Amino acid sequence: MREDLIRPHRLLSGQALRDWLHFPDFFPAQNALGYYRDALLGGSRGDSLHRDAKSCQDRMTTEPVSPRSRSDAPFYSLAALAGIGTGWVDVETNDLLFTALLVLMACMLLGWLRPRWPWRWVIVVAMFVPLTELAAYTILTVKPTRGQAYGSLLTALPGMAGAYGGAVMRRVMDNLRERK
Repeated sequence: MREDLIRPHRLLSGQALRDWLHFPDFFPAQNALGYYRDALLGGSRGDSLHRDAKSCQDRMTTEPVSPRSRSDAPFYSLAALAGIGTGWVDVETNDLLFTALLVLMACMLLGWLRPRWPWRWVIVVAMFVPLTELAAYTILTVKPTRGQAYGSLLTALPGMAGAYGGAVMRRVMDNLRERK
């Protein structure tokens, strides 16, 4: 193994330096770059590696990297209530178009309020529509039809459009607000 590829501060020529920089197996880790930079530029050997590790230790904390300002639990509760309410309206009215509109509006609102991972709002809202119909079938005297039960599963499609539409709308509003 070539010694100049392992320790670049012992390079004898510019060609060896270029070979070392293009040799992927021995490219140093990010915290060791200071050592090699100082060695190539004539600084003291090994000093910057210790200094980089010490500065990283000084910056370490026990706190999370990005503390969350608020929990998403209230929004999941809102999504569940919207799904249950939409399912109840679907059982009472037997109108799939109106049910799809309610799911679209609920998912759009939730996507606008929390634009990160908008698919989760679709899953929560659309999951509770057939579950509410199942509960109505087993508990109440109102019996949804088979088509109504299968149609309630299709409410995820307008829900997906609404959630991603709300998330895009929120990001556009944030971008417009930043430009002022």
